[in-house]
Amino acid sequence: MLPYSPYPAQRARQIAADAAGILAVVAVVIVTSAVVAAIRAVAELGRQLEAAGGSISEGLSAAGERLGGIPLIGDAVSRPFDAAAGAGDSVSDAGAAVIDVVETAAVIAGWVVALSLLTLIALVWVWPRVRFVLRRLGVASDLLP
Repeated sequence: MLPYSPYPAQRARQIAADAAGILAVVAVVIVTSAVVAAIRAVAELGRQLEAAGGSISEGLSAAGERLGGIPLIGDAVSRPFDAAAGAGDSVSDAGAAVIDVVETAAVIAGWVVALSLLTLIALVWVWPRVRFVLRRLGVASDLLP
């Protein structure tokens, strides 16, 4: 068992540290998932905007079409509805933009959280274990300060 000490007390500490390190990595995955999910929850506002804008646009377009069928004044009456339908499309586009921004922020935040916590784990747990194994192999004098 080269990665562990031949001394029982030190070996027990190393095994406990390895178990704690593995649990820490699992915790990082859980925390990162929670952060990403919390940020993505904000995208619900964008989804609501997108749906509302689409609904407004469809309703006003349908009303404009119906009113456009009125003889003599149909075109004049339907123009404001068509313009308002365009505003509904703008609201829908804004909702889609909010979704895109929130999704991008969630991915970036997830990477930042994961990489920073994994770097901390690497410094606190992995590096000492690697140094121990290299010392056991007799390579430590060449590679380690």
